[in-house]
Order: sequence, then C-alpha cells, then structure tokens
Amino acid sequence: AMFSAAQELRERFFKNVVFNYGFVYFTTYCRNYCTFCAYRKPNEKAIRYRKTLDEIVDYSRRIKESGINLVDLTMSEDPIVYERNDGWRLVESIIKAVKDATGLPIMISPGATSRDGIRAFEKAGADWFAVYQETYNRELYRKLRVGQDFDYRVNVKLWAKSEGMLIEDGMLLGVGENEKDWVESIFSMKSLGVHQIREMGFNPQPNTPMENILSPPLLDEMKVTALMRLTNPDRLIPSSFDVDG
Repeated sequence: AMFSAAQELRERFFKNVVFNYGFVYFTTYCRNYCTFCAYRKPNEKAIRYRKTLDEIVDYSRRIKESGINLVDLTMSEDPIVYERNDGWRLVESIIKAVKDATGLPIMISPGATSRDGIRAFEKAGADWFAVYQETYNRELYRKLRVGQDFDYRVNVKLWAKSEGMLIEDGMLLGVGENEKDWVESIFSMKSLGVHQIREMGFNPQPNTPMENILSPPLLDEMKVTALMRLTNPDRLIPSSFDVDG
C-alpha cells in the first residue's frame, strides 16, 4: 500500500518520466577520515587520481552523447583545493569548461566547501549543489564523519540555496541507524527545502573501519524511497543505479 501510494504521487507530479544523470569523479584524494569511505585519507590502498581538465571535458562530452541529462562533477575534499588560496578557481574552471562544452545542467558535489567556493561555483555556471549529510543523528554522524562539523555541513547547503542553486541531500542506510533516524533525516532534509532527496544503501569498502558491515536489505531502501516520496511529493528522488544496478 505504501509503495502504491508513493507511485501514485510520483506519477501525479512527474508522470512516468525518468531523468538520467552521470558522475564524473575527478579527484579521489581526500583530507577526511570518514569511516565508510574508500577514499578516506588513511587508506593507503585506495586508488588515487586527479583527472586533467581535458579528461574531464572529454568524459562529460561522452556522457552527453550517451543521452545523459545532467553532469554531476564529484570530488573528494582534495587538499590541493581545500588548502590552497586559489583552490576554488580550479573547480570553477572545471565547471565552466564542462558547461561550455556540453550545455548541460551541472551538479557540483564538492564536499563541505566555503561560502566563497559556493559563490565561485554558481558564477561558473553550476545549477545544482550536492552535499550529503548521511544522517541527522548527531551521534551517528560523529562516528561516520570523524572530526567534521555537523552544523557547518548543514549550513553549506543553505548557503548554496541562498546563492540561487538547487540543492541535493542524502542519507546512508545500513550504518547503525534505526527507523526513528530514517524519519528524522527525511524531515530534516525536507525542512531545508531540498530540491532533490535520496537514500543510498551502504556498500562496504575494503581497508576501512566498516569493511565487515553488511549492506542493508534492498527492501529497506525501497521503504525509505517511498517515505521520501510520500513526504516530498514534488521533489526529485534519484535511484542508486550506480550502486545496485
């Protein structure tokens, strides 16, 4: 019954239309110690790379040719961006080049950036800004995003929204949360006025503190997606095909 109601709402607001978007992950160097992520700083076995501007533009052009509707430029919190005075200019140049080459809407997923960075991204042509909180349970957040400020990460989304960008938030399932946490996270994201809301099932990564934790049942992801639709009927909700197929 819950799934049927969610589907009815989806069709009322979006009919049966599917929008496709593709990721261009352009750097995997990161300063953070997130316990769930393969790209956490201490993971010496992580595959590290920084794509050149020409590579990023080429991948983005090929994404457009494949029928994708939006390019998601995704990065870890790379020290060369976060710890250099001109770091935001590097990302700004990437956004502008991809926008000029494809003409597609651009989503930037840069981590918990500064307000100056957000202004630079919007000026360069970014339409969407994505930063996932993963959970709105503060105690669980501290275990997942070690040493990162909860409120700052929330404010980053609000800053992007105030600059005129559309914002996306997301929650991670199977990392120690309960159903009460599901509800709290969904309504917290709704209160921010997000334009796109999503859930993602945890996928254990080797050489991380959470490598032996199992992924959650797919049914849990389906339940949370339905709850998101029931409470956010006119918002976009992506499916995690990049994880589950």
